[in-house]
Amino acid sequence: MFLGFRSALICLVTIGATWCPVAAEDWSDPFSEFTAEVENLTRTARPYLVQVMRRAESLSPDAETSPRIIGTGISLGDGWVLTSASIVGPALEVEVRTPSQEGRVGIVRGVDRRTNVAVLEVMGLETPAIPVATETFLFPGDVVLAVGLGPDDGPWASFGTVVLATQGPHLGYSEAEMVEVTAPAFPGITGGVLFSRGGEMVGMISGHMGLESQKAILPPGKGMVSGYWGQNRLTTSTPSSVTLALPAGVALEIAEELRVSGRIRRGYLGLQVELAPVRDHPSQGRGGVLVQGVVSDGPASVGGLIAGDIILKYADAKVVSPEDLFFLVAATRPESTVRILLLRKGVPTMSFVHIAQAPDLNWLPSMDASILASELDPGLASGGQ
Repeated sequence: MFLGFRSALICLVTIGATWCPVAAEDWSDPFSEFTAEVENLTRTARPYLVQVMRRAESLSPDAETSPRIIGTGISLGDGWVLTSASIVGPALEVEVRTPSQEGRVGIVRGVDRRTNVAVLEVMGLETPAIPVATETFLFPGDVVLAVGLGPDDGPWASFGTVVLATQGPHLGYSEAEMVEVTAPAFPGITGGVLFSRGGEMVGMISGHMGLESQKAILPPGKGMVSGYWGQNRLTTSTPSSVTLALPAGVALEIAEELRVSGRIRRGYLGLQVELAPVRDHPSQGRGGVLVQGVVSDGPASVGGLIAGDIILKYADAKVVSPEDLFFLVAATRPESTVRILLLRKGVPTMSFVHIAQAPDLNWLPSMDASILASELDPGLASGGQ
């Protein structure tokens, strides 16, 4: 998991210093320094961002009056744009507005619902490729900046603390491990960029959810902070939600495969597993993942796996948790044959499974329901929700 910062709210504004103000008259300088840093980072991000819009026809039978879903796209250079599949929805083309406010057509060249990533090709787009951090290690307590373009173009930004949650995010269709930060959501944030304080991309904004659904964990002595930058002013806020970002390295890998082939080749096993590692089982402490069910005629079923099996190894990799198995299977090239070591009624058993291509997820409007409230253009969305 990727994680991040914080010091008490007043100490936050010292940004990297261990000094904390004592006298009230000393507070202005650190706050001014932090305000200037956020402003500079926001303006640094702007040349690399475009506005992405589509009509939300599912919310109105009249295509001309239906509200627009507005989000952000990140320039990859040479006319290619990385954005969120939630913003693109079922569209084959979307409207793209450049930093100079030119309107262009963005052709949807690839969508991966499982990671909420989409790639657009925009003819004539000359925005530069965004700088990406060569190392995207984030730790609990780190402060990061989320920058996006809303209905008024912006840019808007929010800052927050990277947190570690005891429960992973559930977006309904995301299969990727996310960076979770307390930077508040704002209209247009989805598809935007998560910036390090060094001015480099460390993630793409994928969505958000209520903080009450998470149990955030920070190292001792650290807490959570958040706030906004907009209309040339900085405003602090009490963290009330978690913004989710796909790590930059993952997002760019997905984007490149979508750009080249239009889809992601991802392995599929066809299993239902218990969402907790096996413990205190006749596997004699070897761990493993319990199979709850198999998909009829799926690869696991054809390979002879049955409910009640405990998977101990996938190929040569030890399987300790369901997450281990998910990532191993997804990373397997479809049409490969994989050896699986399992325990069946206490007896070690070997099975050979022919891995298939993961089926595409069919898009439904309900998939994007969690982002509509913040991404709808208020000027066109009246009465539309």
